[in-house]
Amino acid sequence: MCYSFSVSKSIPNFYFLLRFLKITKTQNTAHCICVYCVLPLRPLESAVLTLNYVESERSEPCRSSKEPNFIITMYTTCKTQKQLKECVRKTLDKIGVCSSIKQFYPDEWEGFMFLFRRHSDYPDKFHGLSDIQIRYNPIFRTQLETIIVKNNGDEDDVSLLNNCITGKPKDNLTIAMRNAIYPQIQEFKLHSVMECVLCHCTTNIHIDHYQPQFVDLTTAFLQDWNGLLPNTFEQNDCHSKIFTHADTDFELKWIAYHRSHAVLRVLCKTCNLSRKKSV
Repeated sequence: MCYSFSVSKSIPNFYFLLRFLKITKTQNTAHCICVYCVLPLRPLESAVLTLNYVESERSEPCRSSKEPNFIITMYTTCKTQKQLKECVRKTLDKIGVCSSIKQFYPDEWEGFMFLFRRHSDYPDKFHGLSDIQIRYNPIFRTQLETIIVKNNGDEDDVSLLNNCITGKPKDNLTIAMRNAIYPQIQEFKLHSVMECVLCHCTTNIHIDHYQPQFVDLTTAFLQDWNGLLPNTFEQNDCHSKIFTHADTDFELKWIAYHRSHAVLRVLCKTCNLSRKKSV
């Protein structure tokens, strides 16, 4: 079996830790031997990865015989950041909650290592990395979050679907503004039927800002704000940014503005993620 893939120049400025696999296969199972090499991909336009199968008496289960390797998938299908983000999102959904990516998903572990190299705080943020966990956000309980675990037991969240795709730092102000209006989101959920208003699905429900969209609300509020913008933040229990006491006035006025102008609706995950977003 032979895989060919091209490297898109729309995903620049990184080195790719490529995992070459030599797979020895029996009737229903396979044994994987891994060889690693680092390739500077920016000058390259294409490359070829060949997987050769030979007979073996080893009988160890290997998911690679049924499912495509995470890294191969990224480079056979992802030619834009949007496609890469969708590929990573599907991988997170496929894995679900996991206490140890390193132990239970070794192929995905290498894919995560590649993505981390794209992060704006690499390598400083990842010093002492020993494992990766995926779990539900304790506040936004339907959202999976990626947590890196350090050798000393410390944990930190990673913006896998944003910073690791674009290489741009988080917008901490927007994150804090979203967290500030979370009680309004919960209030809306308590008084709404949890059924998508577009397709009537009742699973994987999201609360969506209809018109205006959330980015439009924040932009309008910030344009009307005459004071200094918050630039330092605290963290809540799920490592997400929240306002400090020094910015209470900003926070309270934003909360009031959101309550007066936001129009919320119930959507399923598919309909929410597929809707056209404001720029």
